[in-house]
Amino acid sequence: MKEHVSRKCQPIEKTLTVRDAGELIQKLNLEEIDFIKIDVESLEYEIISSLTDIIKRDQPIITLEFNRLTATKFGSFDNLSAMMPGYEFYGAVKPPFAPLSHQLLLKPFDFNKNYAHLIAIPACHTQKSSIKALL
Repeated sequence: MKEHVSRKCQPIEKTLTVRDAGELIQKLNLEEIDFIKIDVESLEYEIISSLTDIIKRDQPIITLEFNRLTATKFGSFDNLSAMMPGYEFYGAVKPPFAPLSHQLLLKPFDFNKNYAHLIAIPACHTQKSSIKALL
């Protein structure tokens, strides 16, 4: 993607096979999906759209990058939450002066802010004490 290539290197053109995530999960007969990490460089909306049946069926914890471009594609918090009904949302931010690899802090989610990651947790999981301890 042009926006991710530095001026010092030339992009390499490749042909990739693109598959619908939801269809691929069904084709592979994957059951009981517990966790989904989405890191697709601004295609989060398209991935979530393809996973609506899996999200309803398995209610996995979901993490995805969330920035202005992601917010623009979802359009509004109402649209985001409608795609993940029954979920609670948290923004993961890097603490000041801490390397990203060390820790992230969970904050109440604000659709108008950028986060390292959006963490979407089904309400049934947030009732568990281990999840509450993280928040």
